[in-house]
Amino acid sequence: MTAESPEVALRRGTPGDLHFLWRLQLEAMRPHVERQFGPWDETFQRRLFDTNTEPNSIDVLQIGDERIGCQWVREHDGALHLERLHVLPEWQGRGIGTGRILAFVEQARTAGLPARLQVFRTNPARALYARLGFETILVAVDHETMEWTSA
Repeated sequence: MTAESPEVALRRGTPGDLHFLWRLQLEAMRPHVERQFGPWDETFQRRLFDTNTEPNSIDVLQIGDERIGCQWVREHDGALHLERLHVLPEWQGRGIGTGRILAFVEQARTAGLPARLQVFRTNPARALYARLGFETILVAVDHETMEWTSA
């Protein structure tokens, strides 16, 4: 993280975080989903969220007592995957996401595994990932899989 970025603590999510995680999904991802797929379908998105969100496997990002984001890292297919990294819009642009991505890369390097993530093709975060050393290894219709390749 940069000198001006705040200190972020991680704690394991709990069922009590579900409402926050849904709000975070809406605020952090809705613009990207709409840019990629068109109008937001609340029923479909909530069903997808409920199916793919287990709070006990997600880390909540906090500054002091304030929840500001989340991350979900898991190992599968011989790699460490950053499945989710969301930061509330009012906390973006402060180096928090960059710091978490660098910590993820270090976690993968320590484990001796490739570091991978997926990103919507229309999401501006692709440029950040590329700047941090991720390269596209697979292109799908709506997203790209990227892998950290820098030494």
